[in-house]
Amino acid sequence: MAANMARVFVVNQYSQDEVVAYYAWCMSSVRAPELPNRWRRSVGRYSQPVALLARLGVDLRPLTTSTLSS
Repeated sequence: MAANMARVFVVNQYSQDEVVAYYAWCMSSVRAPELPNRWRRSVGRYSQPVALLARLGVDLRPLTTSTLSS
């Protein structure tokens, strides 16, 4: 059974099937004692929600002018 813990997004060039990058993010939380002091004072003792970049992939092959214009 899938928990839908993360969402994956794929980046491609307009009208192209080739993937040039992808990223995944999910929601998480940070416990108050793990926060820096200046933030901890304003949040009390509650965990704080955060968006976590889980994975990032980028095609390192250089993009050419002909690739960008087609």
